[in-house]
Amino acid sequence: MKVITICDHKGGVAKTTTAAALAQGIARLHPKAKTLLIDADPQGTATQSVYGIKKTVPGLYEVILDELNINEAIIETEAGNIIPYSPKLRKLDAELQDEPGKNFFIKERLEGLKGYTHVIIDTSPYLNLANIQALTASDSVIIPIGANPETVESLPATLTTIQSVKKYLNSDLVISGAVITLYDGRSNVVKQYAELISDICKKNKVKLLDTKVRTCSAIKEAHALKCDLFEHAPKSNAVKDYTAVIKELKL
Repeated sequence: MKVITICDHKGGVAKTTTAAALAQGIARLHPKAKTLLIDADPQGTATQSVYGIKKTVPGLYEVILDELNINEAIIETEAGNIIPYSPKLRKLDAELQDEPGKNFFIKERLEGLKGYTHVIIDTSPYLNLANIQALTASDSVIIPIGANPETVESLPATLTTIQSVKKYLNSDLVISGAVITLYDGRSNVVKQYAELISDICKKNKVKLLDTKVRTCSAIKEAHALKCDLFEHAPKSNAVKDYTAVIKELKL
């Protein structure tokens, strides 16, 4: 089972979109694959806006505290299978601050997960315990970077977090790559930011994918309908781009 965290210390970079698209796309491209998305973001965007779970249900918080078996937390939806967020995730840092082994709880719970080949973890843009637990549990991390100045500035902080987890908690963690999102090739300004991102990645020895994920209305449509992007718009630029990302990363 491969565990992959999607991480960037900046909101609005298509992080949740990327997490969901990878979970959906891997399942479409590989007939024997079975994917699961875990929503570790206390904002719950994946749970509510992408997977369509509006009511509060037991989820990752209860799994972390071992109040709910991880397999029983999974909800099947039209957009895919998900372990939903809980608003209680906001309390996790305070509740577990003195708990021994607190960084390893998601990793330990995943050991009991049955039947999945790929787990994709969507994380908060803020540094918190759930993010640390996700990275500690992961084999690899993917960094989505929006092609704009605000998101470029967040990359050093994101890399610092990943490197700290690798040094102290998960020596096997690797950065599979960074991917430029929200890309509009018609804009010269966007192209300039893409070049800047490339330079920053080179300086930090981070692989930048050749594939750029373009802005696409099909993504908003799929989220509005709470359905699988790959099923909703198989010929869209979004599906073409995320298919290319999956192949480039060899997921």
